[in-house]
Amino acid sequence: MVKRKKRRSNQVIPEVVELTTMDGLTSIEDRFVDEYLIDLNPIEAAQRAGIDATPYYWSGKWLHDSRIIAVIQKRRNKIGKKYEVSRERCIENLSKLANYNLQDFQDGNGKVLPLQQIDRDAAFALTRVKKKEFTIGTGEDAGAGEEWDYWGADKKGANQEILKILGAYEKHNKLSLELTLGGIFKNLPPEIAEAFRSKLIEAVSQKKMLEAG
Repeated sequence: MVKRKKRRSNQVIPEVVELTTMDGLTSIEDRFVDEYLIDLNPIEAAQRAGIDATPYYWSGKWLHDSRIIAVIQKRRNKIGKKYEVSRERCIENLSKLANYNLQDFQDGNGKVLPLQQIDRDAAFALTRVKKKEFTIGTGEDAGAGEEWDYWGADKKGANQEILKILGAYEKHNKLSLELTLGGIFKNLPPEIAEAFRSKLIEAVSQKKMLEAG
C-alpha cells in the first residue's frame, strides 16, 4: 500500500506502509512463522523468510514477540488437528519403534516371514526392506524362492525421544544449567546478574510455551 504525503512545498512524496496479514503480522513475520514450523530452526527460518544480514538478531526478537508466539501456537494447533498429531500419538508411534522385537519378523521355526505376513505395528518399525528372488531346482522341478532382509528403527533413539517428551531429562538439565549459571552469576555485579536471570527466565518460559503448543 502506498500513501501520499504532502510537504509544505506541495511536493508529493511516497510513504511506504508495509501490509499486514489477517493475523496482524507483517508479511516477513508471517513468512518467518511458516518457515519456522517446517523444522523449528529459528535462524534458518529467518534466512528463508528473507533476512540475510542479521538472522540471529531477528529470529531471537521474533521468538520473544507475544504476537508471533500466539500465531505459531495457533498454526501448530491447526496442523496438529488436521493430521491428528498429538503428544499421545507421538508417544504411541515412538513406542512402536522402541519396542519391536526380532521375533516379530520370524515364524515359530525362526524363518524370516515375508512382509505381507508381518504384523502392522511391527512393520511400522521397519526402515528398509530387501527382497531376493531366486530359482530352486532345475528343469521341470524348478520353483520360485524368496528371501527377505529387514532393517529396523533405532530403538535407543526412539526410547530417548520418549524420555524427552515425558520430561525425564529436565531435572538433570536444570541442575547442570543451575551449576553453570551459578558460576557465571557469581562473577557479575548483582544488578547485572539479576537482569540476566530475569531475561533467562523469560526466554525459558517462552520456549516452554512454544513446546507446549
